[in-house]
Amino acid sequence: MNRLHTGLQRTAWALVRDCRGVSGIEFAIILPILVMLFAATLDLGQTLTVKRRLNQVATTSSDVIAQETTWTGTQLDNMLAGAAKILEPYDAGSLKIRAMLVRPDGSGSTTTVWTRNYPANSTMSVANVPIDDKVMEAQVDLITLTVTYEMSTAFTSLLASVTGVQSYSLVETSISRPRVSDTVDLTNK
Repeated sequence: MNRLHTGLQRTAWALVRDCRGVSGIEFAIILPILVMLFAATLDLGQTLTVKRRLNQVATTSSDVIAQETTWTGTQLDNMLAGAAKILEPYDAGSLKIRAMLVRPDGSGSTTTVWTRNYPANSTMSVANVPIDDKVMEAQVDLITLTVTYEMSTAFTSLLASVTGVQSYSLVETSISRPRVSDTVDLTNK
């Protein structure tokens, strides 16, 4: 019996000193954390790429509108539809663009002269673009452009039950002054 006890004792000590399986256990503990970090990095990278493209849509559109003195409704609709192509290869199904011409009155308030939406029948639930008083000049119009986009990624879908977030709501804005004159007219042709 004493021999058996000594043999068991040696085996127990050998198992305690044996470190061959430790790295496997550590890897099993760390793997879920690494997978989550990798997925979050991919998700953040994709979201930042889309956000940058939305910024391009906003700034490019307001700048192009500012370069003309008169637009027809059809021309403006076509230009906004073309600007929406900047978002490719991402799905533009939830993309909304609102172009507005606002006229400051000199007292710090503005009047909306015209509005055009893309898609034409869309509405936005976001507020108008806030305009700093330093930018406003009486009777010099400003083109404000707002772009909204609902984005769902594989990561948001996977963790929706945990985080409660189904999608990201991205908003970009831009303000431009007319370049050729103090206003940009919109006709219904």
